[in-house]
Amino acid sequence: MYLRLRIPYIDRVGIVHDITLILAKRETNISAMEVEEGTVFLECQNVIGDHRIEIIKELSGISGVQEIVEIPFMPSKGRAEQLDAILNSVHDGILVVNQGSIITQCNPAAIRMLKLSAQQVQGQPLGPTLFKNLLIQETLQTGCQHNNREVFIASDLGYCVVNTIPLRSNCGDVVGVIAVIRDTRDVRNLMRSMTTSLPMTFADIPYVSPVMEEVLGQARRYATSDSTILINGETGTGKELFARALHSASARANAAFVPINCAAIPDTLLESELFGYTEGAFTGAVKGGKPGLFELANGGTLFLDEVGDVSAHLQVKLLRVLQEKRVRRVGSTKEVAIDVRIIAATNRNLEDMVADKTFREDLFYRLNVIPLVIPPLRERFEDIRLLSEHFFETFCRQITAFG
Repeated sequence: MYLRLRIPYIDRVGIVHDITLILAKRETNISAMEVEEGTVFLECQNVIGDHRIEIIKELSGISGVQEIVEIPFMPSKGRAEQLDAILNSVHDGILVVNQGSIITQCNPAAIRMLKLSAQQVQGQPLGPTLFKNLLIQETLQTGCQHNNREVFIASDLGYCVVNTIPLRSNCGDVVGVIAVIRDTRDVRNLMRSMTTSLPMTFADIPYVSPVMEEVLGQARRYATSDSTILINGETGTGKELFARALHSASARANAAFVPINCAAIPDTLLESELFGYTEGAFTGAVKGGKPGLFELANGGTLFLDEVGDVSAHLQVKLLRVLQEKRVRRVGSTKEVAIDVRIIAATNRNLEDMVADKTFREDLFYRLNVIPLVIPPLRERFEDIRLLSEHFFETFCRQITAFG
């Protein structure tokens, strides 16, 4: 049975010696001792019954000892349990590595993000790939810390945001590194929750015509599928409205909806917007690189508006992403696995473009898995009055608000 004591004392030379001398005379083994300013903490093994009472009484008689208090555990154990509780509750991954690349601390979030096994954690060397990619090696060598650096971990893990802090000895030498790892999806979800407007649903689409009722019935059924949808309709028929409603009614509703108008962005910029780029990929590239829209939409929906305006060069790259479900940033050789539902839209006749060899046939069939045609207003006269009243009320509210 353990005896654990807290012994506050008035500081004097030899008080710790007197404590240990009493225990040695009684042939009591000290399994742990911690000394803080004005207090000694003791842990002794196999102390029971009268022996326990006698030790406490004799220690109380030492000059300078103020009191003897039994405690349930040593301070170091309490601190260790508090640290474990903090590490286990933090959503970010925390990894501590010494100068020999040995893991000294690793919380469950880091194990999950890095997909480490029980055999790869505390007390084991960190693999050379993670040692380098997480900037731990560089921090050990240079002593410089890194803040919010987006780094590539592995093809199946993608990118993460890393902060590194060097641990220094009393002499100033770097003896270890703390790496704080944040999943880029968590960062994007936080940004989206702060900036995204209210979701659009099928209930927000005004109509009374039978033809629109049929189209919305189709769209509701299509929303439950995870297949690619191609929305066809003239300009102004509400293709993006339908795309947003499809996303809101899908299993991906809580993830990102990322729209891009392929006709509004020059071809030279569209590639880097869709696929992202690495640092130094081209003149003007942002330091640290930038994720593309495929990565930003990971787990959610990417809406490719006016997909018929995509160049032949980008059609090939887009087809590869749809087939492989992997994306490679411009200037990089590393591929990242993605899980994105594609909703595309166009006001062009893609079948005619396929016949004219201006749109790839294989890409067309990849996009046209589920076709959805939005009729123009001239084919649904019943909706004209309803839409007129809807917009009239909307504009009146806006004028009143600014009034």
